[in-house]
Amino acid sequence: MPPPPPCPVRWLGNCKIKTEDRKPDFSTLGLFNIFGSRDMNEETTIDVKDKNVFLCGPMTGLPNYNIAAFMEAHAELTKLGAHVSNPALSWMKGGCPERPHEEWMRRSLHELTEPKFSGSETENHYDVLVLLPRWRESDGACTEVSVAGAIGVPVVELRELLDA
Repeated sequence: MPPPPPCPVRWLGNCKIKTEDRKPDFSTLGLFNIFGSRDMNEETTIDVKDKNVFLCGPMTGLPNYNIAAFMEAHAELTKLGAHVSNPALSWMKGGCPERPHEEWMRRSLHELTEPKFSGSETENHYDVLVLLPRWRESDGACTEVSVAGAIGVPVVELRELLDA
């Protein structure tokens, strides 16, 4: 029996995915902060102190894999009291190996979706996914945003945290 035809549009979290090109349509993405859906008319304070933060942004194809931007964001988030997971730092600790993009994405998505256990319940290890500038230009970052939305990890842009 052949598989059913693909649905032209499906929703992951708050992000519309066009099946034909598998790229998120971020024109309709309502990013949300750690307190739930964002209301642009309401002022909120975003506090990442003692939160587990997953850092997300473009790396592939950029000079030095955009490591400087990741390290600067890591330092800023650490000043705010966050516990930061930084893919650039993981890459450097691993000796900066040249591996296929797909392998790095498998590792990243595994880390993002790895649950923590609280008694008999499982919950997300990460409290928030923080986006670096130009994240929309990265297929990997767009995938991470979609997955975060699908598993209930709130998403916020770095500039929103630093401007708060």
